[in-house]
Amino acid sequence: MPWQRFIASQISVEATSGDYVPDDADDLTVLLNRTANGDRASFQALYRKTAPKLFGIVLRIVRDKSTAEDILQDTYVRVWRNAESYSSSAGEPLGWLASIARNGAIDILRKKTPVTFGKDDDAEDYFERIVDPHDQEAAMIALDALRHCLREIGSSHARLCSSRIL
Repeated sequence: MPWQRFIASQISVEATSGDYVPDDADDLTVLLNRTANGDRASFQALYRKTAPKLFGIVLRIVRDKSTAEDILQDTYVRVWRNAESYSSSAGEPLGWLASIARNGAIDILRKKTPVTFGKDDDAEDYFERIVDPHDQEAAMIALDALRHCLREIGSSHARLCSSRIL
């Protein structure tokens, strides 16, 4: 896959015989800590262990393979640059990685899908209705509220207020 080749080309280091690269999934924390110290072999191992899972998460969000590959690439660039910000007390390493990937995917969706405010069912702009002092619906609601208040204060006072207002 192109994104695998790109990441591999950026971090093209093979583990030497003296490098110990953990194999157990519980050692993702160790891999992240070593990545924070610039250990490319650990970063490669982290990538091999987590890329398929993160790719699946991103692909489910963006539903486009090419876009998902780009987001995954950006995710690992961010991981490489910010691995030192990971703290095991904050949660599992895969959760931290998944949140970076997920947030990247959501950011791309937001950029691709502009927020628009369309017309409501009456084909009338909602914001124009808010600022329109002559909004008939708002006037009817206010009139109903006034009638309710007039009923509450008693007939003599209500007649006096009605003659002044209405």
